[in-house]
Amino acid sequence: MKTRKMNRWLLAGLIGAGLTTAVPTFAQPRNRTRDTQTQRERTAEERSADRQGDEYVEPIDYQKVPREARNKIDDIRKDHKVAASYLVHRNGQDNYRVTIQREKGDRVILVSDRGTVLNIEDVRGPELAAYRQNPDSWYREYDDRMLAQSRSYARQAETVTATVNNPERVQLESVPGAVRSTFMREAAGDTSKLGYIIRYRDTSGKVLYQVSMPDDRGKNNHLLQVTPDGQIFNEADFSTATGQRVDEWRPQALGYDDLPNRVKDVVDREAPKGRIPHVDEAKRRGMNIYTVQVEERDRTRYLTINEDGKILSDSSDRYDSAAAPARSSDRRER
Repeated sequence: MKTRKMNRWLLAGLIGAGLTTAVPTFAQPRNRTRDTQTQRERTAEERSADRQGDEYVEPIDYQKVPREARNKIDDIRKDHKVAASYLVHRNGQDNYRVTIQREKGDRVILVSDRGTVLNIEDVRGPELAAYRQNPDSWYREYDDRMLAQSRSYARQAETVTATVNNPERVQLESVPGAVRSTFMREAAGDTSKLGYIIRYRDTSGKVLYQVSMPDDRGKNNHLLQVTPDGQIFNEADFSTATGQRVDEWRPQALGYDDLPNRVKDVVDREAPKGRIPHVDEAKRRGMNIYTVQVEERDRTRYLTINEDGKILSDSSDRYDSAAAPARSSDRRER
């Protein structure tokens, strides 16, 4: 009975904070017209990807990248040269991946068609030789891993039958590694700050993991909704008495080279090999906290580190052989 009351309280707080209606607007699938020549040039692999969920990657002239996306990329690249640009179509959305040549090494920027920065990747020394040998293979392997990841999340989501009105309580150890790392970042590594964790499908069918915790002042409750891939779907601070809502705040995507030296040293020590395709920075409880994604041979690892170099969390997601396509990097000696 106590658990049910807590779940009902969380949901009541969610409604009071306005989270059930004030949700982000995600880009919807767009109709795209490709000319006959482009259709002929597409490889059998790309056509096969289309049949497996309409996911593909194809080269695009940089000047044909949508203006909002191009403006954001220009802000980041400054005067560095664009070496390659691609359209990345996944989950019904068009994103754009651009490789920038810099003196210290290539930087790859992924943005949405609306100019939102999704990812910044800098190639680390341990992976530099493989990258320079065949950049196309390098990113094809990453695209394969992301496809396997999305399929794994989809399979997990199929098992969730709980609803908003009848949520399911779950333990921190049983949630996906990406979700666990987000929760630990938001709680600054202190598990005692995490309230009950529940999961359910919202009215649109999206699976959400939800938890409450004290805010920075320790007075109100901070409510957090996270999707299975660890992304913040919605959040708010609210008073249990008034339901007053404050501004939302979200992590910012960084590149590996943007990390403070103290944090970078920890990453290099704990994960000396493997790609680092994504880094998030968030200011929580008076300090900067970083979530560093590391792609290793048999898992995706999430290191949560504060600005002092203390590891707050080390979580992993693994994918079975049916989910993960064969990757040349898996066969490469590390």
